[in-house]
Amino acid sequence: MISSLLAAIIGRISINAIAATEVVNTFIYSLIGILGVGSLSFNIYSSRIRLSNPEMFKNFFKSIILLNLMIGGLSTVIIVFFSRYFLEILYGFQNDILTIAVIYAQVSAFQILFNMLIFSLSNQMKVKKQTKNILMIGITGSIFQIVSSLFLVYFVFNNNEYSVVGIGLANTCTQFFEFCCYLFILREDLKELYSIKSSNKLFLLKKSIPLFAQ
Repeated sequence: MISSLLAAIIGRISINAIAATEVVNTFIYSLIGILGVGSLSFNIYSSRIRLSNPEMFKNFFKSIILLNLMIGGLSTVIIVFFSRYFLEILYGFQNDILTIAVIYAQVSAFQILFNMLIFSLSNQMKVKKQTKNILMIGITGSIFQIVSSLFLVYFVFNNNEYSVVGIGLANTCTQFFEFCCYLFILREDLKELYSIKSSNKLFLLKKSIPLFAQ
């Protein structure tokens, strides 16, 4: 439903907007899916020791947060600085559509970072059986996404060809909003990590490589 509403908003902007968002969204969501699969390794190993070894469980939790921060941060930086070459060479975008697509990609790139961090925090909730909180954050985020998209497209960008940037900005802000919700709910868990080592980053990365390949 949310995707349909966003598609309707984008469809009213321009054909260039549709082309730009389709290409960029497909690439970014595919990348998020591939990179995010690695967080499953945290679920597998941390769930086994949550009760028997709480300190090691916290070590795993801190390790997956830092690992996903590095992976998400690096991916975001690459897209911000090299999206123009990617869109121009691989997809042949030129002129206005290239400009629109590059700006949209640069704004949307931060969704990778926020999603990677959200994967870390949501997995912590799943391990602790707090799935109701995940559902509530998702519903609230969807409402925030639609409202912010409408506001940015029609009131900030005045429904011109560059309004698609407003869609990208709304999506990124939604991810940041959801990330903040996770931080708030898990604030006590996160406080406990200050004095905990994060010595399992390499272990989790190695265990994630087969999942990336799949």
